[in-house]
Amino acid sequence: MLNISFYLREPRAQKETPIVMKMVLGGKQLKYSTNERIHPDLWDSDRQRTKTVRRNLHSIEINAFLQNLNNMAVTAYRDYQLAHRRIMRKYRG
Repeated sequence: MLNISFYLREPRAQKETPIVMKMVLGGKQLKYSTNERIHPDLWDSDRQRTKTVRRNLHSIEINAFLQNLNNMAVTAYRDYQLAHRRIMRKYRG
């Protein structure tokens, strides 16, 4: 099962810090820099998204981008699973 999470590289920083995407599959993990940054005060670690507040108008765009990354990873994983099943069926006859 694919597990995807987002977190701040430096959650206690006093300035903007990178948002990291972590994917875990079969005990192996991949960390991916989203190239987005945000101040820790504007990050909701429970939701793993930015807080939507007036002083952070860019938060809606960042949250949409993070959701898109999540969706792309899930789609790639599902495509892999389907391809793997087809190959296994073909060779098992």
